[in-house]
Amino acid sequence: MKKFSLITLILLQATVYISCNSGTDQKRNSNLESSTYLTNQSDVDQDAITFLKGASLNSIMDVEFAKVAQQKASNKSVKNFAQLMSVDHTKVYNEMKKLATDKKILLPIKMEQSAIDSLNSLRNLKGLAFDETYMQLMISGHETEIQNFNQGAENRDADVNDFASARIETLKNHLNSAKSIYNNLVLKQ
Repeated sequence: MKKFSLITLILLQATVYISCNSGTDQKRNSNLESSTYLTNQSDVDQDAITFLKGASLNSIMDVEFAKVAQQKASNKSVKNFAQLMSVDHTKVYNEMKKLATDKKILLPIKMEQSAIDSLNSLRNLKGLAFDETYMQLMISGHETEIQNFNQGAENRDADVNDFASARIETLKNHLNSAKSIYNNLVLKQ
């Protein structure tokens, strides 16, 4: 029962974090807008800034969670998936930084406190409970990221539009892999 409660708590925290990081959340938009620093006048609209900042936070989160999963996962497929997340999302974050620099937008460089809390809770799990919870987080996270990148692909800024559009298929592949790994974990029980 204690294991179930901890898993439920982690999923609840992560769901709240991911929901708060969706592109439509007004509070998040307001926080991102107030923390945006433009070095020059820029032709980038607020939707593009909000998208890039939100996507960068999600990439940072995916990389940090992946680092923990590479160490703690008990299942080889989960470890391999975490390695893929680390490589792919580091690459995406670096590409975002270049785009943001070109657009004179300062991106976040660390996770928000709610994500740190979720990560710390995840660290307390072991074995199958860790593996299942990590994969559930990756499923819900990638579902949200796909929605956000679809919105980014509709941005009026051509560079932001191209950046988002070019990554949607990879995110869908990540989601499908995460679902498959999770289903295999559940079937082994």
